[in-house]
Amino acid sequence: MTHPEERARRLPFAFTRLDPSVRRDAVYLEATDTAQSFGILYRPADRDPKTVVYLMHPRAEFTRHYVVPPFTARGYAVFGQNSRYINNDTDMVHERLLLDIAAGLRYLKDLDAPQHAILAFEEILQDYPDLAVVHALLGLSYQRLDDAGRAVDEFKQAIERAPRDGKNQLYLGELYVSRQRPDAAREAFEKALGLSPRELGLRLVYDVCHNIAKMEEFPVEGRPVRLCVHRKGATRAFPAGSPGLPAAYRAAGQPVLVGGTMGTCSYVLVGTAKGMEEAFGSAVHGAGRLKSRTQAARDYRGERIVGELRARGIIVKSHSMAGTAEEAPGAYKDVTQVVDVMEGAGVNRKVARLRPMICIKG
Repeated sequence: MTHPEERARRLPFAFTRLDPSVRRDAVYLEATDTAQSFGILYRPADRDPKTVVYLMHPRAEFTRHYVVPPFTARGYAVFGQNSRYINNDTDMVHERLLLDIAAGLRYLKDLDAPQHAILAFEEILQDYPDLAVVHALLGLSYQRLDDAGRAVDEFKQAIERAPRDGKNQLYLGELYVSRQRPDAAREAFEKALGLSPRELGLRLVYDVCHNIAKMEEFPVEGRPVRLCVHRKGATRAFPAGSPGLPAAYRAAGQPVLVGGTMGTCSYVLVGTAKGMEEAFGSAVHGAGRLKSRTQAARDYRGERIVGELRARGIIVKSHSMAGTAEEAPGAYKDVTQVVDVMEGAGVNRKVARLRPMICIKG
């Protein structure tokens, strides 16, 4: 008798055959009558196909359909959408399903909007090459396509043609911030606002990295050895007096920022001597996930999370409701328990507990 798992691998609906490199975008949709539905867009890792296979059933789960693996393997995109009536035969009205389909089609059509906009703007520049506003719009279009280099070039073209228009400098500054270039961002904001660094008041408070590898020296079998310390899901946490710390933190120790969630507390920790001995001077950098981003997007509604947090006095700013759902508080572990374990083990020490006021989801 064939083992069930072996049999499942042979069946056409075995979703385990999906190439792990396939990109998945979770999408929350709102129809014109405000009803909500959910979909997942699957795209091959190495291309942005012009053809999308659109899948939806009046009431069945279609975000994980057996045709997704073969179509994406052949270079097509697949959009699997669940309707407002998922698993609901009782209330289903077929005519209203057309509104859900229209919401899905609007989303897919908008995916190509930056490309179409770029073509139109470039055509305008052929006749009017000195229009600063068109260069700025081109920059925004390239930024939406994640082409930072061309976006920067267009913003600079706009600034050159309209040096007194501060918003072009702001566009450039915001792009530099998103690309983690604080010095370039500061310069752009200073020019846009016409203020000196002192008047502007922009200064770096603290800069810390996680998920990095650094060359550091630690004792191994009684002798100092230069090691490549890879901190995955962790950050550096050197204790007070460590020679590798900048002067500002040498007396107190390296601050460790441990983010909780949008709806829970966060912590500031500091490293300890025991942490240097047992954990290579490391600490956690967050609560850690209980659910994957895909699972969280299925389990939570971004709009509801924003409303619940607003009722508690917490402001949420996000580029999309789908992104907010991925970061739902319920998708993470209890940060207090995580921090208590670290402190109980003696490798880190709690310094402060912080409560959220404003959450920005990039």
